Amino acid sequence: LETELAKRGKSLQLSDEELDDLVDIEFGDRRVFPLLALLYPSVDVRQEFDVDHVFPWARFDKKKLRKAGIPEDRVDDFKEQANRLANLHLLDRPRNQGKGDRLPTEWLQSAFSRPADRQAYCERNDFGALPEAMEGFPQFYEDRRTSLRARVARLLGMPSGRESSRSR
Repeated sequence: LETELAKRGKSLQLSDEELDDLVDIEFGDRRVFPLLALLYPSVDVRQEFDVDHVFPWARFDKKKLRKAGIPEDRVDDFKEQANRLANLHLLDRPRNQGKGDRLPTEWLQSAFSRPADRQAYCERNDFGALPEAMEGFPQFYEDRRTSLRARVARLLGMPSGRESSRSR
């Protein structure tokens, strides 16, 4: 397939810009679920899973962000990043329905009673060190976006050492 496409001037390889575009897809894009399922093969897609916001969408209301101490000039950035792939994961439907709008650290404490189970879940999903409050969201987002970009690159057999050139 790759050879035939190359004869026609096409490639199965993504450019760095295309890779950045892929890791910046937004909630509601039809590619989100299959991409997350490919990136995280431990998810049993035979069960019902939802695309869920790691940091709940309800927390990104402008009033709530201001109340959480987010400076006015950063509110729009928070809202934009909230709906992108780095803040999305697949969560089984029963857990998603019980999650509500709790911050991820709070939800994880109630969903997994043992610290080792919480840690394993975070590692499986590339969550890294989850912040306790909304002001830590930008660092979480950047770290997870970098992890997702590297995962996509590995999945496609691309070198992943190059950092994104796009301003996020």
